[in-house]
Amino acid sequence: MNALQSSADIHMHDRARPNRRELARARTGRHLLRVIDDLLGELEDLHEAGQCLKRRRACQQFVGRITRRLRIMPPEGVLEARTSYALHAALLEWQAAIFDWIVPGRREMFPDLQERDEWTVPSLRQVVRRRSRQSSLSGAA
Repeated sequence: MNALQSSADIHMHDRARPNRRELARARTGRHLLRVIDDLLGELEDLHEAGQCLKRRRACQQFVGRITRRLRIMPPEGVLEARTSYALHAALLEWQAAIFDWIVPGRREMFPDLQERDEWTVPSLRQVVRRRSRQSSLSGAA
């Protein structure tokens, strides 16, 4: 091994080259991850602006804008989200599942991933309290 060889190159030579099915799965997974990442970015911008989606229908419309780009139906957790915070958590769980699908054995390779990711969803009451504290702190300064 020379200094210019990456560890990924070394592991690639340790096993047989990926077949077409594995390459197609990785390509599909990367596409899904890009679309989900775009959605997560939009939701985070919305939340940072102090806004949120408070109705299930609004969340469904938000997801509906990208279903053509997804080429598959999102999981039930994404479709049943009632707030933008629940939608964000469901998208993070879906993203983790796609990572597991693309990289078989990922959780065994990285022991800190052994526990299933459980993204918590704040209640609207918690969000309102947090915002009121932030506004009172910024008003006092």
